Amino acid sequence: MLQGKGNRAGEAGRDGQTGSDGEAGGGHLGVLMLDTHFPRVAGDIGNPATFAGKVRYATVRGASPARVVGSSDRALLAPFIAAGQELANAGAA
Repeated sequence: MLQGKGNRAGEAGRDGQTGSDGEAGGGHLGVLMLDTHFPRVAGDIGNPATFAGKVRYATVRGASPARVVGSSDRALLAPFIAAGQELANAGAA
């Protein structure tokens, strides 16, 4: 779900929109994120400072690494599609 951007040091602006310039707006990269919580250093896809332009993140709730990679849980397919559609509807590329 798209929400406000993160605000803790070392944590990406997930579930929201941000960019290296810190401004909101159109013309941004959309990134689907697993439902994880750990610091995202520069260079990690989950850290908006990794990108030169604006980024909008959408976390797929319940999509843990174990469910996605370990068990290939097909019940997550619809939430991934919905999150991707939400990003596209918000103007993400």
